[in-house]
Amino acid sequence: MIIRLLPVLLMAAFFTSCTAYMRVSIDESSKADTNEGFQRVGVFNRTTKNVDGPGVTNKTIIKNNNVAVDRSIDGAFNSMVRHNIWVKEYDMDSIGMIVGFDWDILDSLGRADTLDFFIELGSIESKTTGTGSIGSVITGQSRQARQKLNGLMYVSFYDLDSHFIQELLIVKHNEEFPISLNPLEAKSNARSKTAGFERMGYQLGFKASELVFPHVITVNRQYFKYGSKSINSTRKLIMRRRWAEAEAILVLTMDDGKAGKRGKELLNMAFLQEVQGNLDKAIEYAERSAYNCKNSVAKSYLRKLQESAGITPDE
Repeated sequence: MIIRLLPVLLMAAFFTSCTAYMRVSIDESSKADTNEGFQRVGVFNRTTKNVDGPGVTNKTIIKNNNVAVDRSIDGAFNSMVRHNIWVKEYDMDSIGMIVGFDWDILDSLGRADTLDFFIELGSIESKTTGTGSIGSVITGQSRQARQKLNGLMYVSFYDLDSHFIQELLIVKHNEEFPISLNPLEAKSNARSKTAGFERMGYQLGFKASELVFPHVITVNRQYFKYGSKSINSTRKLIMRRRWAEAEAILVLTMDDGKAGKRGKELLNMAFLQEVQGNLDKAIEYAERSAYNCKNSVAKSYLRKLQESAGITPDE
């Protein structure tokens, strides 16, 4: 059995040794399709619900979600202020947009306050896990558990210049807070949970506003060190981050030779395009490596590129 497995293990070790990882900074474009150079933004939400309204079966959940909603506005505002953007909140009831939207109303508000676009903070969905004895610890005379709070918010954008609507982008945030397993500490647990919802709501609102800004992020990317003469000659250039010089060498040979060689060179070209800010080209080269050359490393890389571009990967 060991003898039969040895060639497989050797091939896996060889394949792994052909690649390397590098920490690189890349420009991540904004997830929201907004015009560059915007200065003034309006924010409104549709998430507040009446705890005493008809059909409400769990007032505690609605009340905590409302807490998150209130804090989400603060988070959205602070994100904009952090980027020196003027921002104003608009009350949904007062502008008559309780159901649907009306461009006449939005345009009127936009003209009055010289706005560039609106952000709509949509519904918040939350789920708590980890109660009971799961993760419990002994603290003094009481037993505690860490309760996890998972939240997401739907966000939409309304561009006043083009009347373009970008609907239902999603932001997520998770929180943890302590819960006592002592039934006499129910009020303390309720306060702890409310504070968790407050933190979650703030972060959801902050992340919602951040969708309109590009960011520089640091990622760990895999590339091939060996596999062809071109890859061998560009290895040191890549290590020294001389991207353009490495690209000039690969572009001459990446369409030649067998599929295995081409797949590795195309993946390296995709990597070089991403680190230079050419995400569309990076996706194109990664697709050719993954699908035309059956390169498994490229398939994993392609999913990461598609996620960065906000593209839903093909199943």
